[in-house]
Amino acid sequence: MDRGNAELHSVLNLVAISLLFMARSRLWNTSHTIGYPRLIMTSEELLHRESNRVATIRRKLPEFARMCADDTELAILHQDAFATDFQDDDYMLLGMAIKYAGLGGKEVRVIGKSRTSL
Repeated sequence: MDRGNAELHSVLNLVAISLLFMARSRLWNTSHTIGYPRLIMTSEELLHRESNRVATIRRKLPEFARMCADDTELAILHQDAFATDFQDDDYMLLGMAIKYAGLGGKEVRVIGKSRTSL
């Protein structure tokens, strides 16, 4: 892995961890707890949550959903497509998009430099 890819991989890991912590503390109002005891959630509840997230992505990001449905292994996002002004809801949507792509076995790549497309 070359240096650029290694740095991108590190940044994406940090973003994913930050998004996960932010989402969990906001959704479950547990700012002091990182984990969520999965045993409490039934299979039916888990399926309901997943289907709600899939519906949200298909409604709010239809082009991304179509990209994830094709035969390519890679889903590309421009970094200015989400949270250009650091909106919390966009960070949540970004995390949902990454999870949506992962459910379909897609690799997610973020491209672009900050505010270059604005």
